[in-house]
Amino acid sequence: MKERTIRLLRIILVLTVLHIMRIALKFFIFRMIPQTIILNNLISGGYMLIMSVLMYHLAARRQRWPLFPEKWNAGCYLISALVLIIFLSTLFFINEPTILEQTSLIYGAVVTPLFEELLFRGYVWSELKGFNHGLIIVINAVLFGLWHLGYVDTVIWRLNFFAVSGNLLQIMFFKMLTGMLIGLVLAGLRSRYQNVYIVFLFHCLINIIGS
Repeated sequence: MKERTIRLLRIILVLTVLHIMRIALKFFIFRMIPQTIILNNLISGGYMLIMSVLMYHLAARRQRWPLFPEKWNAGCYLISALVLIIFLSTLFFINEPTILEQTSLIYGAVVTPLFEELLFRGYVWSELKGFNHGLIIVINAVLFGLWHLGYVDTVIWRLNFFAVSGNLLQIMFFKMLTGMLIGLVLAGLRSRYQNVYIVFLFHCLINIIGS
């Protein structure tokens, strides 16, 4: 019990530090240059990509969690092709998207899912081994929902940037709740398919639809 509590606290600490590092990086950079949506996407996306590469190498070196399916069947190729077609269609052909919309889509529908899946269905999932299987799914989903509270800096900035009035507490509550519900689905998929890649594809699809 004590070991599990320590592991859970360690996970929470890692998640908190990752958000603090992202916010600190943006704060430092945007003290020197004006903040725009495109720059925000590039800096946050760049940070997430760097963290994703580190997690990927950590996983590959230690073999701590399965990144890809053990066997690639027709279903894997079909889902991959479907998500790629939907993404490229949205990126280039639907409603003649602007550069801003394209960078936002790449950041929101590819970079963020990659980072969050390596983090939650990779690192966090492996750290929860030893817990009851159903509890792993629930804890993973709850942590994923709470993780979205860390994006409060972006929410505040966007509200001010677009001069939109809104109840911040209400927005963050629904952001957390939505994150938990989506996290429950993604954790279920992780349990079903036993790899990060398939869950990443579904996460991409959810974010493409949401965009």
